[in-house]
Amino acid sequence: MKWASIKMHLEKYWIEYALGFFSLSLAVAYALYVYSLGLTTVYIDESSHLNIARQIFDSMTPGLSQVGFWPPLLHVLMSIPVSSDVLFRTGLAGAVTLIPFLVLSVILLYRLLTLLSENRLLSLIGALVFLINPYVLYYSVTPMMEMLFIAGLISTAYFLAEWQKTEKFSMLFLASLSVALASLSRFEGMLLFPVGALLLCCILVAKGRTRNKVEALLILFSMVAALGFVFILVYGYIFADNPLEFLNSNWSAGAQQKEYILPALKSISLSFTYLISAAYFMLGKAEVLIGLVSVVGILILIPKEKRIRIFPILLVLICPFLFVWFSLYNGETVVYVEGLPPYGDFFNERYGLSLVVFALVTPIIFLGLFVKRLANTRAVLKWSGFFGCALSLGVLISLALHLFISVTFQEDFRVIRKSVASYRTETNDQKAIGKALCDEYESGKIFITRALANFVTTHSCIPLKNFVQESNFRYYDEVLQQPWLFARYVVMYNPHSVDRTSWRGTNERISYMWANSAEFKEFYTLLLETPTNLLYKLNEKAVRDYALAGKLTISNIVSLTPRQSWNPDTIYKEMGVEREPSATKGSLAIQPSRRGDTKQLLAMRSGTDSSVSKVYVVAEGDCLWRIAEEYYSDGFQFEKIVRANAIPDASIIYVGEHLIIPYEK
Repeated sequence: MKWASIKMHLEKYWIEYALGFFSLSLAVAYALYVYSLGLTTVYIDESSHLNIARQIFDSMTPGLSQVGFWPPLLHVLMSIPVSSDVLFRTGLAGAVTLIPFLVLSVILLYRLLTLLSENRLLSLIGALVFLINPYVLYYSVTPMMEMLFIAGLISTAYFLAEWQKTEKFSMLFLASLSVALASLSRFEGMLLFPVGALLLCCILVAKGRTRNKVEALLILFSMVAALGFVFILVYGYIFADNPLEFLNSNWSAGAQQKEYILPALKSISLSFTYLISAAYFMLGKAEVLIGLVSVVGILILIPKEKRIRIFPILLVLICPFLFVWFSLYNGETVVYVEGLPPYGDFFNERYGLSLVVFALVTPIIFLGLFVKRLANTRAVLKWSGFFGCALSLGVLISLALHLFISVTFQEDFRVIRKSVASYRTETNDQKAIGKALCDEYESGKIFITRALANFVTTHSCIPLKNFVQESNFRYYDEVLQQPWLFARYVVMYNPHSVDRTSWRGTNERISYMWANSAEFKEFYTLLLETPTNLLYKLNEKAVRDYALAGKLTISNIVSLTPRQSWNPDTIYKEMGVEREPSATKGSLAIQPSRRGDTKQLLAMRSGTDSSVSKVYVVAEGDCLWRIAEEYYSDGFQFEKIVRANAIPDASIIYVGEHLIIPYEK
């Protein structure tokens, strides 16, 4: 009896099992091929995702706080594979994490297409065309977020379509859970919650359900679907006192894009042009056009009774494209592609994958409707129609195979290689810093900003708990005050390669504060200089002399001992420092003023008009960061005060000094 039930199950689902096995085999082979080409960690984001996932357990301050303000699902799932040094260093942790989601996506896409087209052969071909897209495969075997989000998108659409057919609450629950997981995969997923809730209302009303049932199901759906969005808001509030930190922080996508050329800003047509051009490279121009034209065919052929089943699913699948389109229009992101200004560059071209499922589903639905319409026609028309349908499928398969072969073998991932070319020097420099650290490292802490840690940590063979980064919060701020008391090694941007007023220049606070400081260079020796980075090693004798002169307890100075951690609340007392530096970012205000202290002299500095500025008198414990936070609500604005007062070293201000605070327009 048991064997009979197993046999019946296999006979019913043999296509799904075959698809799953083929998907798994192809993905594993593709992962090994991509790794053999050295392309598993070429994107900065790939190494960044690996580092963040590893920091969840391998960090000075392990835990969920290490995720930062990216959607956390990939990092949480990948935290287990990256515990293996081999998978972490090679980047194959991404493949181990994401390949199961690719397999699941292919199976659910086949089922979704079966529901919508009512043709198993067409659905099987559609699932295979999706699978052999070289970029779908690439982002399924490297540590990137795209495949995780696509899996959430497909599962949302499938379970919603299944619920429409069966009205089983379990299907609606799985649809809402998929929305929540998609929101935690990429920010595009946040649009699925309001759109899904609206579609649910429309479907229930169209089916003539009572108001009470509409309200009940909407509440139940929203309670689960909103969990992803709510988590991101609560996370921002807990770790940054701002629920919208992911949108308006200095590390948000919008803030980082401001120094790029934004050719599509505030232009609906140009935003569409750039995004659709990116889709041409990710899917193939012919496939994109076929997908969009198929929408017209669906509108012509679809029976009235099927509209409520098909159109909501299409709207769900087009959501990512609409989200990115609006982001381009609003300047929150940027896409560069070959053939559009700035010519010759690729950047964020992978956003073209936002159309991959929609552009595949529409022609399959159209062909399914077409075959259905032919069923009652005369024999001659019927067979000619079936011939046309077979020809269309042949064209679709041929296009997919051509894209797979050309990108994978003939072009050798040309688009990806060109996309990373703009920061290849920086990548190579970080790898060189990592290798130098691996060769020189003995013990102690390495002070580094997160923006530089991407390739340094994966190429240094040093546990991440020995690095002090922004995600270590108070530890980072404390080390920033006087690095020589805590860090044996310091990695920073080379000030000659970075514009100090740019996003990168102002957010890399180590370089901003210490790169041009004579005091810093008394305690550190330059170990390696690359065009974009600097690596310093502690001068132990200088620190010991400093400690003896200040009567500090040498055995408790972190940089001179192999200790791995310390208590930020007590460490200065343990070292024998009589007065603890300011807990805010920046250096302590020390000594009486050596600069002018009259308002007249200050008003003359940099041509600043005192009538539209304020004058602030520096008090004990002040620093430029805290002052900027008070007046501008943003510590990074301290550079305005630096320029207005012609301060030569932003790390040093003096008690009693009068500072101009430029007027904030």
